[in-house]
Amino acid sequence: MQFSKFSFSGTNKSRGFTLVELLISMTIGIVIVGAVGYVYLSSKRTFQAEDGLSRIQENARMAFDTLTYDLRQPGSTGCFTVSGNTTQNLTAGTWYGVEAFSGDAAAGAASQAVTGYKDASTTTTTTPITNPPGNSTVVGGATTGDAIRIIRADFDTEYRLNAPIAALATTVTLVNAGNLVANDLIVISDCSTGYTLTTKISGVAASTLTLTTAVPTGFSFNQSATKVYRLRASLYYLGATTTGDTATTSLWRQYIGVGGVTSSEELVGDVNNMVIKYGVDSTGDNSVDSYEDASVVAADAALGAAAADRWQKVLSIRITLTLVSRSGSAIATNANTTGTTSAGQLLKTVTSTIAVRNRV
Repeated sequence: MQFSKFSFSGTNKSRGFTLVELLISMTIGIVIVGAVGYVYLSSKRTFQAEDGLSRIQENARMAFDTLTYDLRQPGSTGCFTVSGNTTQNLTAGTWYGVEAFSGDAAAGAASQAVTGYKDASTTTTTTPITNPPGNSTVVGGATTGDAIRIIRADFDTEYRLNAPIAALATTVTLVNAGNLVANDLIVISDCSTGYTLTTKISGVAASTLTLTTAVPTGFSFNQSATKVYRLRASLYYLGATTTGDTATTSLWRQYIGVGGVTSSEELVGDVNNMVIKYGVDSTGDNSVDSYEDASVVAADAALGAAAADRWQKVLSIRITLTLVSRSGSAIATNANTTGTTSAGQLLKTVTSTIAVRNRV
């Protein structure tokens, strides 16, 4: 029997990596992982920044859409022209001076449809609202920034007369009373005569409204030309946030709702500051001469003898909001931002000028 013979080499050519080769490989791997990590983190920060900026822009649009809807129409009563024949019979001390409102009347008439408050968190008022959120000693319970109060007719629903209204009348008969209820504040506007009355309902039976106070002497309202609206009174201010995840404030609206009940609602979160300036016509040429703080307008005797006369000279309102992004959006400032907070959140300042349509 013969056996196969195998030849074995005395030299083993199978060997591992040297230490130098391992170090080089590890270094290359670390560089690659670091580069990938850097790209990932950079992309994440960019995404967070863009997301934060988009949220700021969305909040800004929501805030200005809401503000513009009211601020374009202070004193509007449903008629294109309003004579000096405007009045009201509300009780003094009604919500932030609503009793001073009688439509956007001629100069000298008792009308204060727009009123501003500079540094509202330190401005006390004699008729505060205690509804939450609120420090009842300051305007609306504001915690920072300026505030503004707007009064006008609420055009969401229009009511028509079923019979004319005579002077000294204590009832108003409508075609349909709709959702009007006792204690509602209403505006009655006769577009043929310019007569406007702001009053309060004490009761509603079918389509008949009972007024708390009789229609004043000298006032009467035609059936076909008269419109009736619920009064819309809103106070915009910055208060403590409940929706944001940052230690900031929100834009709030305090308003007189159905049945004369005062309520507060949070409109837009993450608003750090609100500065309001008023475009005033100081020369009587129906154009804006300068933009002033509320405190300047209220104290400027050159604009009128009384506060109502001075606020009548406001033709436009310029609002500047400073908004902040949500947490986790830290990134260096860029052309689209104003700066960052100490926590690294984006800040953006947005300004809008709103013309008071029924005054220009």
